[in-house]
Amino acid sequence: MEVAAAKSVRGAASFTVTSAVFTSSRLTGLRRTVAMLTGHGEAVRADATFWFLRPLLWIVLILLLTATGFLQLYAKNPIFGADIVSDNFGLLVWATGSDIASRTLSNWKGS
Repeated sequence: MEVAAAKSVRGAASFTVTSAVFTSSRLTGLRRTVAMLTGHGEAVRADATFWFLRPLLWIVLILLLTATGFLQLYAKNPIFGADIVSDNFGLLVWATGSDIASRTLSNWKGS
């Protein structure tokens, strides 16, 4: 009985490994085929990420953070600055969050 259980466990493990290898090689083949058909390889994708995607995401991030900060701090609070501690703390938290988001995007390696 133990021998039969060991064989079934080995069979299941080899099936899982074989399936993972087949799926991985299938995706690699698909990527290679698409790159061949379009004429764009991995280097083009890296260049597009570096020269187009990162600056575009940075601009979108800056616009979203500016709009969010303006709406939250000024548009919803017509007397900004009347409560010095609360308003300035909110401004500090917004600025710190914006800086962290910007640095995170700048250090992003991509995939």
